[in-house]
Amino acid sequence: MDGFRILEITQPSELHVTANQLTIEQEIAPKKKRKVSVPLKDLELIICTGANIRLSTMALSVLSENKIGLVTIGKDYMPASIVLPYDANVRNAQIARQQLSMDENLKGELWEKIIQKKIENQAKCLTLLGIEGTKELFEMMKNLKAGDPDNIEGNAAKFYFQQFHPGLVRRNDDPINSVLNYGYAIVRNTIIRDLVCAGFYPAIGIHHEGPFNGFNLADDLIEPWRAMVDVVAHEIVSSQTNLSREQRRTLALVLHNACFINEEKNTISNGINIMIQSFKQAIEESDINLLKLPDILPVEKIEVISE
Repeated sequence: MDGFRILEITQPSELHVTANQLTIEQEIAPKKKRKVSVPLKDLELIICTGANIRLSTMALSVLSENKIGLVTIGKDYMPASIVLPYDANVRNAQIARQQLSMDENLKGELWEKIIQKKIENQAKCLTLLGIEGTKELFEMMKNLKAGDPDNIEGNAAKFYFQQFHPGLVRRNDDPINSVLNYGYAIVRNTIIRDLVCAGFYPAIGIHHEGPFNGFNLADDLIEPWRAMVDVVAHEIVSSQTNLSREQRRTLALVLHNACFINEEKNTISNGINIMIQSFKQAIEESDINLLKLPDILPVEKIEVISE
């Protein structure tokens, strides 16, 4: 299967793209360098964690043409930017027009379906972790309505996080939030990339509508996936706010953990693409039943390469 690896670069490096290969060149001693090459078809995401990582604008263009996401990590060890392919978005004006003219009732029904799956996965996450609260979340879910006018999602989230990690306040700067935010950002950046490739305007959401948020639609569609980060994050929290390299590696692997979507088992990364393509169909045909959303599964390890 093409595009299945995550490459994390932590050391000073020069990146070059030649003959459909990404070459990483690193100095390991004075006047001594090593080179490692990876086929572009095997790459899905590059995470640049270290300082002094250099690549040309031509290399950036080739990565985008091959739909390989590139994420840079800031001083706080959180994703700071993502490189997105431009051409795919320009060529898909039709889906953008449909997105902009979407009926408000359709938006409300889509949001209800998304939040229903979010709460369902949160409940299943608690079960996987052996934590009580599943029954209460399923009871809350019964009261959902189109558009969620009663803010069932917000109330369910408050209850869920108190069960998940008693005393947790999501806006605080602490170890558990550092882990959650990093994992969410990795999934969010993948959703953004796939939305742009599908021709959507990520800034135009169906529920989120922050005027200074360029990725409202990604913040809508990430909701059912959050519990899949949570189940991993719960096991790797330490006493440190700054994430270790191993923690970052574990969270990056979330993209290739298993989920169940469209009546089959798949990776989260592939599942995101399935969801977005089905979201596109649901908008085109004004039919929420076409939207495919994921079910959480127990964590499974996958391959990652790191330089």
